Amino acid sequence: MASQIRVVDHEEMDLSAALCVVGFPGVGLVGRIATDFLVSQFNLKRIASLRSDDFPPMAILVEGQTMSPVRIHAAPMVCGVDGMCNQLAVLQAEVTPSGEVLYELADALISWCLDKKVREMVVLEGFVRPEGTTDTTVYGAGNNAETLGRLKEIGVKPLGEGVITGIAGPLSYLAEDRGLNVTVLLAETSREFPDARASAKLLEIIDPIVPHIDIDAEPLYEKAEIIESRLKKNMEQHRESVEGLTERSRMYG
Repeated sequence: MASQIRVVDHEEMDLSAALCVVGFPGVGLVGRIATDFLVSQFNLKRIASLRSDDFPPMAILVEGQTMSPVRIHAAPMVCGVDGMCNQLAVLQAEVTPSGEVLYELADALISWCLDKKVREMVVLEGFVRPEGTTDTTVYGAGNNAETLGRLKEIGVKPLGEGVITGIAGPLSYLAEDRGLNVTVLLAETSREFPDARASAKLLEIIDPIVPHIDIDAEPLYEKAEIIESRLKKNMEQHRESVEGLTERSRMYG
């Protein structure tokens, strides 16, 4: 049985006007690439980490400091001349938790957001592009009439029928039960390779949702090939590490 998910706060910050952007590794790594970019672009500070025995036995190194593979970053509130305030909180993940822990993970994240009075959540996902096409179309889904209405306002086509897998599924409908707005944005992408361009398209969609925070996705387009090459290398190193751990477990277990 998976252990209880814990959210450990490292720093208190007012998140009462925040939009929480969630991106776990998935198809095309689009969620991970987008959240990595946001953390870097806005120099967001790590304010919380998630803990679980279900996560792989690994730590992430950032300038020599060890960190959990699932972290939440944010920065002090940004306000416009009209007094309206916006803020980004970003969940950055290096691992994909197993299906057995997804409901518990979703519930822990929703509880944390409600405790911090986060305004709403956007979950970034990829799905496999139809065979024979190369364009990237972004679709959306919302967990209530308000989020569906916003998709229409920003020109995102809602998915009609189908299934949303991964963390986005339980996050959206469990959040509805507890009064938290959740929008899911899904970009068409390749199954095999990291897709920074699809991530950039997702960021362009988020931009109008937080009008006082200018999200410029152009640098992501410009550096797409470099980012994709680095991630392919990291994926291979991670796969070799996991295989090594498995082999040692068989030898000494």
